Amino acid sequence: MMRWLSAAALLGALACGGSTSEDALNAGGDAGGGAASGGTGGQGAASSGGAGGYCESFVPCCDSQGNAVDPVCPTPGDPKCPPGATWPPTGFCTPGGLDCTPTQPCAQEQFCDYPDNRCGKGVAGKCKKRPLGCDLIYAPVCACDGSVAGSDCAAYSEGLDLNEPGGCEAPAGMFACGEKFCSTSQYCSGLPPDVSGIQGSYSCKQPPAACGGTPTCECIKGLGYDDCTVDAEGNVTAWIYV
Repeated sequence: MMRWLSAAALLGALACGGSTSEDALNAGGDAGGGAASGGTGGQGAASSGGAGGYCESFVPCCDSQGNAVDPVCPTPGDPKCPPGATWPPTGFCTPGGLDCTPTQPCAQEQFCDYPDNRCGKGVAGKCKKRPLGCDLIYAPVCACDGSVAGSDCAAYSEGLDLNEPGGCEAPAGMFACGEKFCSTSQYCSGLPPDVSGIQGSYSCKQPPAACGGTPTCECIKGLGYDDCTVDAEGNVTAWIYV
């Protein structure tokens, strides 16, 4: 069973620069996701600490969006949360952000992430930070404003979520596959959204050799799909229902 310690209890035993007993270290490892020192990846936190020098705590500070941030040590051995952050009562940060809708937008540096990828026409979203940089891989997606972004990261960096129902004009030589676009030499593999509003899952796949380079429902029917549809241009979408 995982042991839970309050932030205050952990901080009393595990301050930067202070000595710790083996039991306190083990307890801190449990509450901090098993991290013994450094980084926020395991819910522990470490910082170079500014005026206080090296600064360590097994409990991270949490910002207003629930993201883990490094503590600071203005006084050696006494970690503090930076402005706008607090110690979590459970010892864990829970990212989530504020609720958002088309009429209740996020801050300028954020985007509204709708869990059903329906751009506010279904459930409310959560405000998340925009990415600071994206790779150059071209994987076009349909964004909530009706534009085609070069990737999901590119859409998020512009403050836009993805639009699963589509409606964007497909780039040349491609067709819509949920919020994605596939090459016309591929087929779309789709898992539709369920009635609870959870988003579907879509991917572009190469047809088997039996298709001869042109995907058809007939040539992929033995791949475990429950249904197959063909649009007016002959593009294939194979469906799995669960």
